[in-house]
Amino acid sequence: MSTSLVDMYAKFGVMSCARKVFDEMTERSQVSWTALICGYARKGDMDSAKELFDKSPEKDSAAYNVMIDAHVKLGDMDSARRLFDEMLERNVLSWTNMIDGLCNIGDVGSARLLFDTMPEKNLFSWNAMIGGYCQNKQCFLTRLLGML
Repeated sequence: MSTSLVDMYAKFGVMSCARKVFDEMTERSQVSWTALICGYARKGDMDSAKELFDKSPEKDSAAYNVMIDAHVKLGDMDSARRLFDEMLERNVLSWTNMIDGLCNIGDVGSARLLFDTMPEKNLFSWNAMIGGYCQNKQCFLTRLLGML
């Protein structure tokens, strides 16, 4: 029940209430940690998000993806890359967030290298790469043909 409250308060951006419930929990699951981290990251409070992420006893791909996504949205690709490299289990979302972030800063070459090496691609990863070419005004059609 407490985890649901933390998640609800965090989704509504009422971080003081989310933190109060979290701090009063006798047992915290990885879901409660990630919900609070996500709430702080969504509000742009990366100091609090990072502090909690660092203290979290277990870090699953969901927690990493929250942090990577937040850094990508802030344009902090160095921090996003450090977290991505540190992840033990990357999933298609992890890879796609990095591709999107690299394209957003104009580094389509690095994005393409990641795209080419990712073990599994889906519609979102393809769209991120194609969108990155378009966003950076690169003739993506010939590059796209090379991707097939």
